[in-house]
Amino acid sequence: MLLLHQYGANRLFRPGFDAAFVDELRKTPGLKFDLYTETVETERFPGPDQARIAGDFLRRKYAGRRTDVMVAVGDDALAFARSNRELFGDPPVVALTPIRGQLNGEDNITGLEGALSYGGTVDLAQTLFPETMRVVIVDGVRENPGDIEKEVRRQIGERRRNFQVEYLSGMPLADLLNRVKQLPANSVVFVIRQTMRDRDQDVDSVQSLDDIVRVANAPVFHMNELGLGRGIVGGDMWRFETDARRMAVLAGRVALGTPPRDLPPQLVTAAPMLDWRQLQRWRVPESRIPDGATVLFRPPAPPGANRPLVIAGFVVFGVQLALIVGLLLERMWRRRAESETQRTRDELAHLARVASMGEMAASLAHELHQPLGAIMNNAQVAIDLASAGFESRAELKEILQDIVDDDRRAGEIIGRVRELVTKRESQRTRVSMSDILQSVADLMAREAGARQISLEGANSADQLVVSGDRVQLQQVALNLLRNALDATATVAAAAPRVWVSMALSGPHLVHVVVGDNGPGLAAGTERRLFEAFYTTKTGGMGMGLSIARSIVENHGGKIWAVNGAEGGAEFHFTIPRIGVPVSARRSGAGNKAG
Repeated sequence: MLLLHQYGANRLFRPGFDAAFVDELRKTPGLKFDLYTETVETERFPGPDQARIAGDFLRRKYAGRRTDVMVAVGDDALAFARSNRELFGDPPVVALTPIRGQLNGEDNITGLEGALSYGGTVDLAQTLFPETMRVVIVDGVRENPGDIEKEVRRQIGERRRNFQVEYLSGMPLADLLNRVKQLPANSVVFVIRQTMRDRDQDVDSVQSLDDIVRVANAPVFHMNELGLGRGIVGGDMWRFETDARRMAVLAGRVALGTPPRDLPPQLVTAAPMLDWRQLQRWRVPESRIPDGATVLFRPPAPPGANRPLVIAGFVVFGVQLALIVGLLLERMWRRRAESETQRTRDELAHLARVASMGEMAASLAHELHQPLGAIMNNAQVAIDLASAGFESRAELKEILQDIVDDDRRAGEIIGRVRELVTKRESQRTRVSMSDILQSVADLMAREAGARQISLEGANSADQLVVSGDRVQLQQVALNLLRNALDATATVAAAAPRVWVSMALSGPHLVHVVVGDNGPGLAAGTERRLFEAFYTTKTGGMGMGLSIARSIVENHGGKIWAVNGAEGGAEFHFTIPRIGVPVSARRSGAGNKAG
C-alpha cells in the first residue's frame, strides 16, 4: 500500500494523520499490509518539470514492486496518482481531496471529498463578528494554480453576504505581514495556507501562521485544529485524525477485495472549534458562540459565578435530606409502635395463660397429688423394710425406681405449667405441632376426666414441623380445648366428647381441628367470637379467642369456627409448614378459610 501526500512532513496535520491512519489499518481484521509513504510536495517543488522528475524517481524506486492500493491525500496527489497509475500497476485509489466531484467509482477511485469547509469558517467568523465588513483570505504558495481560490469563491458565493472579500494569493510573507497589521476596522483574516517566504524560498507553515497572528490587527481564523492555542480564534476545523481513520477503513476494504465503485465517496468531517482566550481578547459575547461548537481553554468558573445554581442545588439537597430524615424517623416510630404492640400482645397472652392456670388449679393440684402421694408411700415402705432388716436388693431397687418415675411425672406436670405461665418474649423455632397438641392434651386430661368428658388427642404418623413460638401455639390449643370442655359440660349428653385432629391441608399448611359434641354455635356468632371482649360465657372476659386469632395470624395462618355436621362446634386453625413460600401459604390459607 502506497500513501501519497501532497504536503511534506512539515505541515501541521501530517504526524497526527499518518499515525491515526496506520493505527486504524492495524485494526482491520484479516489485513496484512506493508505501507510506503511518499510526497509530491507540489507547494515546495511546483511546476510540470518537478512532477515529471517525481514520476521518474518513483518509477525507479518502486520498479518490480506491486502496489495493491494507492492512498492520495490532497488534490495534487490525486492528480499525480491519476497520471502515473501505470507506474504502480494501475491499482485502485482511495483519495482525500478538498474539491468535490473529483472521485468516480467507475474510474476505480473512491474516498472523502470536500475536505475543507471554507464557507463554514466564513459563516463562523460572521456569527462571532456580525459587524464584519472585510474578509481577508490568505493563500500564499509560490505557484498557485488557482483551484483552491476557485473553490473558496464558489463556497462564499453561495451565501448571502454584506462584506468584501480580499484574496491575497502568492504574496511574499513580508508583504503579507505589512498588509495584515494595518487592516481597516471590522476586518477578519482567514489563513488557508502561507508557505511562501519570497519568490524563491518557502517557509514553515507553522512559523508563518505564528507571524501572522502576532502582527495582525484583526481576529485570525484557520482550519487546522492544531492551530488552536497559537493565537487563532478558531474555524470550521477539518478533523484530520477522524478522517485519517475513515480513509484507513476504506483502504482496508479495497485491499481486501471490495471494488471502489461499491464504496460511494463520502464527505469529510468538520466541526466548529474555538479558543476561549481569543474570544475574550476580541470581546466576543458568549451568547454568540454557536450551539455545538467546541470551546477549548475555557477556565473553570470562578467562585460565585454559578451562585444561583449552587443555591438551588443546596435547596434541593436540603429538601431531599429532610425527606430522608422524615422517612427514617417515621420508620423508627413505626417499628417502635410495632414493638409496643407486640409487647402488649405478649402481656395479654401471658395474663390469659396465667388466668387459665388459675382456673385449672384444682385439677392440677389433684394431678400432682397422685405422684407425690405415691412417692410418700414408696418411701415409707422402703424405710419400714430397711428397719426390719429386709435384704432383698431387687425389691428395694424396684421401690426406688417407682419413686424416681413418680418424681419425674410430677416434674413434667410442674414444667408444663411453668412453661405456660413464665413471662417471656416471643421466640420462633422449629417445633412439632404433634408434640404441642399432645402436651396440651396431657395437661387437660385430668380436668376432662374430672368432668367425665372423653378427650381424644391428635394422633398423626407425621411429625408436622412448623416455625413458631412453642408457648404461644400451646396457648392457642389450650384455649380451644378449655372452651370445648366448657361447652360440652353445659349439656346433658350420653357421652360428652372433645377431640383434636391434625392433618395436612394441601402441601403447604398444617390444619388443626378442635371439636366437641356440645350445643354448637348460635347463628351469626361465628365471626364475632374472635372479636375482643365478646364472650358467650357467664363471667368470661372475651379475650381468649381474640388472643388466639392474633397469635395464629402472627404466625401466617388463619383461624375460624363452624358448627359440626353432627352437632357441636369445630374450631379450625392453620399454620404454614416450615420452608413453604409466603405466597403459597397465603393462597392455601385463604382457600381453606373460604
